[in-house]
Amino acid sequence: MNPATKLALGNTLLANVSDNPSYSPYAGFPGGLSVAQAILPYPQFYGVNNFYAYNVGSNYNSLQLTLTKHTTKGLGFIAAYTFSRRWATRTATAPRVTASRKTS
Repeated sequence: MNPATKLALGNTLLANVSDNPSYSPYAGFPGGLSVAQAILPYPQFYGVNNFYAYNVGSNYNSLQLTLTKHTTKGLGFIAAYTFSRRWATRTATAPRVTASRKTS
């Protein structure tokens, strides 16, 4: 179903599936859920929550040195060195996303 046609349903999207059984995606779909939920690609997953939001930070610093030496006979030497440091912080133990599935 095209998203524009979904919007054309208007207030029907807010109504319960029990009031509009033609929108029930499968037998046993809970009638207390909205028509908007019923027409989603995966209507059985009705609540996705992120319990640990990403609260991280990172910083990268570097010092780069390049030395060039040319001799009088046309010979050249180049030496390069890079010192780098990366800091990262994470306050949450691990991000966790859960989805609720209503069975009846």
